[in-house]
Amino acid sequence: MALDRIDRLGRASDSVLDQPFELVGALLEAHDHAFSVHTSLRDAVDAVDAGRRAVLLEAVAVHERSLRASLAILARRHQATPHRLAPLLEAMGEWSAVRADAIDLLTRGRRAEAQALLSEKGERSFRRQHEVLGSFLAEERDMAARLRSEADEARHGAEVASMFLAILAGAASAAALLGYAVFTRAHRPLMRLRTSLLALADGDGTVEVPHTDAPGTIGLVARAVARLKRVMAERDNAIAALRLSEDRLKAALSIAPMAVFNLDRQLRYTWIYNPQVPIPAEDFIGRTGAEFFEAEGYASRAALCRRVLATGRTAVSEIVLRLRGSDEDRHFDQMVAPVFGPDGTVAGLTCAAIEVTDRVRAARQLEHAIAQARRADDAKARFLAAASHDLRQPLQALRLFMDLMDQRLTGGRDRQIMGGALSALSAAEDLMRNYLDVSVLEAGILRPNPTDIQIGEMLRDVVAECADQAAEKGIALRL
Repeated sequence: MALDRIDRLGRASDSVLDQPFELVGALLEAHDHAFSVHTSLRDAVDAVDAGRRAVLLEAVAVHERSLRASLAILARRHQATPHRLAPLLEAMGEWSAVRADAIDLLTRGRRAEAQALLSEKGERSFRRQHEVLGSFLAEERDMAARLRSEADEARHGAEVASMFLAILAGAASAAALLGYAVFTRAHRPLMRLRTSLLALADGDGTVEVPHTDAPGTIGLVARAVARLKRVMAERDNAIAALRLSEDRLKAALSIAPMAVFNLDRQLRYTWIYNPQVPIPAEDFIGRTGAEFFEAEGYASRAALCRRVLATGRTAVSEIVLRLRGSDEDRHFDQMVAPVFGPDGTVAGLTCAAIEVTDRVRAARQLEHAIAQARRADDAKARFLAAASHDLRQPLQALRLFMDLMDQRLTGGRDRQIMGGALSALSAAEDLMRNYLDVSVLEAGILRPNPTDIQIGEMLRDVVAECADQAAEKGIALRL
């Protein structure tokens, strides 16, 4: 019984060590290669350029070979239980058939049919094999937990049995003690390393990794675990820095009327923050803006995005969007920048939209106010032009009375004063005439006719008007 427990302990320990380093790793690699195959094939179907399509199909073939290599490890693991592989083989077979049909359609130039096949059967079969792979990974992890429990139980039994046999078997005590010492020397370091590895898996980055200086296999495994700890620490630091940057960005965006989002090549939202519309951010993911905005306004945004996808250059434009079911236009300053993939092609877009509706409304109100002011000026000019005759009549009557008075004056000083008054009246008439002429010109009734004038006459009138005031202050004006 004790020997049987020791044998079970050895087998359980081997399974526990093999599980995280081989089988689970193979499952994770299979998942990554399957996703790469699906993504590359979808990009190949969407590609318009034949050269680009050939490169992507070659990438599909490379990822398929890597996928088969990873699945071969899984097949060897379940060689004794082939029935467990039946769901996976069925899902993989369905997905492989869809891929083969899509590639065949693509090579024959029937790209639209290949796109339709991938968007329906392709997506459905890919999700199915993804779920089957996920279930396999969960089962293998559960099996590892059971094997760890069995190993702990077997180890405890082996220790008790070894000590009991050492007491009972006097002749074989030396051999039993030697076997126990060898077993303890190999097993206990592995158990301590297993404890450290499980702690790392649970997110404890402070756990110590023992036996890193040990020789042989124990030291090799310990150093591998230590490297894993360092990599996980670097990853945690990078994640913390990214979270800090994201928090700062969100804090800045939360106080600004700006929406930031990412689009794939089909203009579907893959991420959005601060949408600036009364729709939850998560509702945008996986959908296009055509599902939320009226077609007329969204068409301008879609054209801007497609231009950036084609040229790979950042573009900025003002767009007008209206939510479906709303009667209000929203104005945005839209910036669209390309996101390049590892192969240097445009893989998607990063966009920022700043709402400027208030600014546009203020500009329109200002334009309206300016137009009203211009209309008021035009009305005033038309009024003055129409009333120019009525405004001139009082001055003309005054001119008539002053001419009559001038004829009745006989004294030299009186006539001099009257001459100044007549000059002032002439200046007032000229001023009124000029003002009314300007009004007539502004109203468009008359058109200007530039001509030469006698500046001397104008200056003589000015001297005549100001001569008395100058004389009172002892100043003599001469022309």
